[in-house]
Amino acid sequence: MTTVTALEKLQMIALELKDFAIEREDEVDTAVCALLSGQHVLLLGAPGLAKSMLARELCRRVEGASYFEYLLSKYTTDKDLFVAVTNIEEKETANGGKSVKFVPDTSGMLPGAHIAFLDEIFKANSATLNALLTLINERKFHIQGKPVTCPLISMFGASNEIPEAEEGLDALYDRFMVRFVVERVKERGNRIRMRSQSRSRRAGQATGGLHPTTLTLAELLDLQKQVYQVQVPQVIDERVEELIEKLIAEGIIISDRRDVRIDPLIQAHALMEGRNQVNETDLTILQYCFWSQPSEIKTVQRVVLSISNPMENKAIELLDQATEIKDNAVQAANGSAGAEANSKLKKLVVAIDELIQQAQAQGAPATKIVEVKAKIQGFNKEVVRVCLGLDI
Repeated sequence: MTTVTALEKLQMIALELKDFAIEREDEVDTAVCALLSGQHVLLLGAPGLAKSMLARELCRRVEGASYFEYLLSKYTTDKDLFVAVTNIEEKETANGGKSVKFVPDTSGMLPGAHIAFLDEIFKANSATLNALLTLINERKFHIQGKPVTCPLISMFGASNEIPEAEEGLDALYDRFMVRFVVERVKERGNRIRMRSQSRSRRAGQATGGLHPTTLTLAELLDLQKQVYQVQVPQVIDERVEELIEKLIAEGIIISDRRDVRIDPLIQAHALMEGRNQVNETDLTILQYCFWSQPSEIKTVQRVVLSISNPMENKAIELLDQATEIKDNAVQAANGSAGAEANSKLKKLVVAIDELIQQAQAQGAPATKIVEVKAKIQGFNKEVVRVCLGLDI
């Protein structure tokens, strides 16, 4: 019988979660790398987008890991997060009296969590946020003036909006190395698949449940040690410097705090790809780390991919063109616009095929380029259906 390694288990978990979390492939891959490297993840987006699902499912796949989840508000106190109950201990004193001691019990609360999800994380009051900052940054919680080490691996935070500068939340915001803007499932076929999978899951739970891949907490912690053994050659430092300089030229500044957290994340990415040395393609994950405002996302993506994977960068440019062609045709919703868009989208698919061939010839990753091709083909089907009344 073949023994499945911890790394293979985690790779299978990522595949299963990507099938489960439709149109969340990048979020899943990056969240797994964040978990491996002990980084924190911020998910921005409107309510109802299943932002908590990713953290909850990841923890469910780690046997022995503790999970904590809470919705914060301005009325949330640190006790809501850190203390379950306060026990009263009474002891008799030598003179026959009694001494009373109040002992906080943190069982099942945030200080004992390996993975945590805090919704509306920027809505809490300053005292609660200060306590969170210490926990997130130092993995410590103070009980009666004494620091206690916490086992927190990754914190997932969620918010409907980015905190304003005057709110004084910059330090907390900066602790979230990985950031995503989560959007609703856009593609028609994926929405249908999402509903179908939801029905299947409900049926599966009714008949005994699913059997997802899991790994133990000990295996995860061992993989974390392996992350730091992944080699980072000097050429990678040079490429990172080039990347940072290009971002500075675009007016995007990377804090020193974020700079020194680059290595663990790209090392984790390399490990997940089955390598013991980082290469330039691992820098692709940094596109989710270097923006502060959503308006910077496209710029950061372009700069990062220009260094880490130029062919993927070109594919995304073609996808942007395809999106515009599709949107214009669907808005016009007539046969002439549909025929023109159909022709243009087919040419873009040919261009994508050429990029795939180039990537394969150079031994570069082509997965994302293949995904772009599938999206453009999906656009073409939508155009033909809406404008020409045909299902292809």
